[in-house]
Amino acid sequence: MSEIEKRDALGGGVASAGDDVEMEEEKQANDDDEDNSSDDEDPLEVFEQQVAAVEVGKQASASDDSIEKTCKDELKRYIEAGSLPIRKSKHDKTYNDPLGWWKKNQSLYPILASLAKIYLSVQATSAPSERIFSAASRLISNKRTTLNPEMAGKTLFVAKNWKNWQDRIDYKEAVEKADNEDNEE
Repeated sequence: MSEIEKRDALGGGVASAGDDVEMEEEKQANDDDEDNSSDDEDPLEVFEQQVAAVEVGKQASASDDSIEKTCKDELKRYIEAGSLPIRKSKHDKTYNDPLGWWKKNQSLYPILASLAKIYLSVQATSAPSERIFSAASRLISNKRTTLNPEMAGKTLFVAKNWKNWQDRIDYKEAVEKADNEDNEE
């Protein structure tokens, strides 16, 4: 059974145009392998090995630079497109609905849409808001009388987002990259 037939049997028969070349190469490789393989091999084991090889190939081919470029390009397109309109329109039900707007435009901005779903969604419990108030009570006290409300809000925002992203970002690399970009300018 070829790789294409296995994908179709498992429900993975939908492929993009870029996958056609890869699938054709896999089919040719599988045809060659089938000629050389013995009948004693377990088909499931062979299939798992081929899937593992494809996954390793996909991981190796994904370049950090291309991912970063894709993200930057998408963000640039979003910024150039302008902001979400504020007034409601009778013709467009998602005109003043940020989640609806992201749902409608997720094909244009898939990366940003996934972030919007995370940060614009309604919380299922009150625990996150209780944590914010708890953090605010530690930040705002009688000893910090010169802290204005705007700065307190910004500090809470940064503290909350710092906890969410500190494990996901290589800070040393980010700082070095920012320094290099500043030096180039």
